[in-house]
Amino acid sequence: LLVGDDQRSLTKYYHVAVPHLANEMLLVRLDPSKPYISMMSIPRELWVPITPPNGQTYTNRINSAYTYGIPTLLSTLKRDLGISVNHVVVITFGRFKRAVDQMGCVYSTVDRRYYHVNVPGGPQYQEINLQPGYQKLCGDQSLQFVSYRHDDTSLIRDARDQSFLMDVKKQYGPTLAGNAHKFETIFGKAVQTDPGLHSTTGILNLLGTLISSSSRRVRQVHFQATLGATYDTATPQQIQDSIHAFLYGGSPVPKQSTASLAHA
Repeated sequence: LLVGDDQRSLTKYYHVAVPHLANEMLLVRLDPSKPYISMMSIPRELWVPITPPNGQTYTNRINSAYTYGIPTLLSTLKRDLGISVNHVVVITFGRFKRAVDQMGCVYSTVDRRYYHVNVPGGPQYQEINLQPGYQKLCGDQSLQFVSYRHDDTSLIRDARDQSFLMDVKKQYGPTLAGNAHKFETIFGKAVQTDPGLHSTTGILNLLGTLISSSSRRVRQVHFQATLGATYDTATPQQIQDSIHAFLYGGSPVPKQSTASLAHA
C-alpha cells in the first residue's frame, strides 16, 4: 500500500494545520507468478465505517482513517474492503519533491492547463501553474500535478497519480538493476515503511522484487464506486468485484456469493 501523506503545516492558503490524511492510497501487487504488476487506487472519498483506537465507530471518508495512524487505516481496509496489506510505504509531500529531484525529474504528460494563484478575497486552495503537454516535471511541478484535488473527481485524481507513477516506471525501470544503491538510498530517505521493511534485508528483498518486475506491464484495475458531490459510495458487490479483479484478474465474483464486506 502506497500512501501519500497530506499533512501540511499552516500556510498562506491553509489557515489551520491540515491533519494527517491519505491524499493517495494505491494498492500495488507484485506477484512473481504473474506477467504483470497490478495497481488499483482506493477512492479517498469512499464513505465507510471507521473505528478509531478506543473509540466509537463512525462513518466518514476512508482517507480520514489515516489520521489515527497506519494500524487504523489497515484495519479499516481489512474490515470494509476485505483486503490484507503485506507492506506499507508512506511518503510526505516534502519528501516526494526531494525524491523526484534526486532521481533526476520525470518526463510526463500534463493532460490540461492547471492554474490557480491565491489572491486576497478570492478562493484559497492549493496553488498550481502547469501548461498542458509532455514535459519534464521536477519536484515542485510533480507535486502540484499529483496532489491537485480541486474540481476533479476521485477517478480523475487517481488516474493522474497512476499515470505519473507509470511514467516513473517507464523512465527509471530499465536502469533500476544497474543503479540499485542509488535508488535504495533515495527510497530509504523518502519514505516511511512498516516494521517488516525496517531492516536492510527487508528493503533489499523489496528492491529485488522491484528489479525482477521492472520489465512487466502494469495492469490498472478500476475500483468500482458511485461518485458523489462530497463523497463516494460502493455497494458490497462493487467492493468485492473490485478486490477480486485486483487480486486475481478475470471475471468478477458471482453475484449469488455476495457478502457484505463493509460490515464483516
